[in-house]
Amino acid sequence: MKRKRIFAAILACAFICKASFATEITYHSASFITASAAAEESGKLGETITWELDDDGTLTLSGSGAIPSFIYQLPKEKIKNIIISNGITSIGESAFCKCINLTSVTLSDSITSISNNAFSNCTSLTSITIPDSVTSIGDGAFDHTPWLEEQRKKNPLVIVNDILIDGNMCQGAVVIPDNVISICGRVFYNCTSLTSITIPDSVTSIGDSTFRNCASLTSIIIPDSITSIGDSTFRNCASLTSIIIPDSITSIGDYAFADCIDLESITIPDSVTSIGFSAFEYCTSLKSITIPDSVASIEDLAFCDCTNLESITIKNPACVIADSSDEIPDTKTIPDTATIYGYAGSTAEAYASKYHKKFATISDTPITTTPAPTTTTQPSDVLLGDANCDGRVDIADVVSIKCYLINSKDYSITKQGLINADVNESGNGINVQDSLAFLKYILKLIDSL
Repeated sequence: MKRKRIFAAILACAFICKASFATEITYHSASFITASAAAEESGKLGETITWELDDDGTLTLSGSGAIPSFIYQLPKEKIKNIIISNGITSIGESAFCKCINLTSVTLSDSITSISNNAFSNCTSLTSITIPDSVTSIGDGAFDHTPWLEEQRKKNPLVIVNDILIDGNMCQGAVVIPDNVISICGRVFYNCTSLTSITIPDSVTSIGDSTFRNCASLTSIIIPDSITSIGDSTFRNCASLTSIIIPDSITSIGDYAFADCIDLESITIPDSVTSIGFSAFEYCTSLKSITIPDSVASIEDLAFCDCTNLESITIKNPACVIADSSDEIPDTKTIPDTATIYGYAGSTAEAYASKYHKKFATISDTPITTTPAPTTTTQPSDVLLGDANCDGRVDIADVVSIKCYLINSKDYSITKQGLINADVNESGNGINVQDSLAFLKYILKLIDSL
C-alpha cells in the first residue's frame, strides 16, 4: 500500500512537471509568433530607411538615401499602397516588383531616379504620382502594370518628364517629339510593326535592347547627340539593310547588331573606339566592312557567323582582336570566309596567321587618325548625283538611289550611274549617305526657285 502511494506521488509530480513544461513551451512559442508578426509590420531597409505597414496595407517608407534593390524582407502580398516620404532619393532595381496587390504609389519630391523594373509586374497598380524631380527612369520600370496600359491608350509613346519609357504599341513610321531627352531600354522591344523611326537631336541616350526584335524596321537615323550604341540595341532587326553611325558614337555594345540578317552595309566612323562582344554576329548579308584606326579593340565573336563576309579592313595596327575559338570550338571573331586587310606586322596579320586566315597588306605605312587633306580629281565624264545618267541631277536620281538601296537585287543602276551616285566621294560605292546628300541637294534646289 505504501508503495502504491509513493508511485502515485511520483506520477502526480511527473504530471505537474509535464504540464509546467508544456505551458512554458506554449508561452515561448506564443512569444515567438507574436515577435514574428511584429517584425512583419515594420523594419529597416539598409542603414537609413525604415518601413511600416499598417492594417490597411499602406506601406510608408521614411528616412534618407536610396531604397535598395531586390528587397526580400517586405511582406509584398500585403502591400496595397506605398507612400515614400521626403528625404529618400532613389528606388532600386526591382525594389517593389511583383507586389501583386499594390494599387497606388505616391513619391516625394526628393526622388530623382527610379531603377530598372522597380514596379514591374505589379498587376494591380493603377495610380502613381511621379514628381518633376525624377530625371531618370530605368528599363521596364512599370512593365506589366494597368497604369502603363492606360498610358498607352492615351498615346502609344509614353513620355514621363521628357523620358520616353514605352513605345511598344507603335506602328509604321514613328517620330519622337523634340522634347524627349532620353529613351529607356526595351522601349520598342518586340515592336514588330515599327517600320521607321526619327530620333530628335535632343536625345542624348538610348538604353539597351531599345529596338530589339523590331523585325519590320527598315530605316533609322541616329542623331549626333547620341554617344553610344548599347547592348542588343538593334539585335534581330531582320529588315534593317543599312545604317549610318554618326561621328558622335564612341562605342558599339555587345550584340548591338547581332542577327540583322539583311544588313548589307554599315559605316563605322573614326570616333568609335570599341566593338562589343558578338556585335555583328549572324549578319549574314554583310560582305565588307572597314574598321577605322580609332578602334582599339574588337571583342569576342564580333563577326561570328557572318557567313558572306568577304573582306574586313582593320586600320589600327595595334587593334586588340579577341577570339573565343580556344574556349568555344568552331567559333571565330572573324569568319574564315573573310580576307583580313591590315598592315605588315600588325595585330591583324598576327591574328590571320594564328588562325590560318587569308591576309592582305593594305600599306607599309599606317594611316594616321587625322590624315592629311587630299584632293580628288573626278574623270571628266562623271556628273556627281546623276544616278540615272540622263545628264542632270534631279528628284529622279533620288528615287533611283532609294530603289537601289531598298532592293538592289531587282533594281539595277549602270556602272557609270554607281560612280555618279557616290556624291560624297567615299570610294565605298553607293550607300545611305549618298541618298541623304541627294535629298539635301534637292532641298537647296527647291529653295532657290
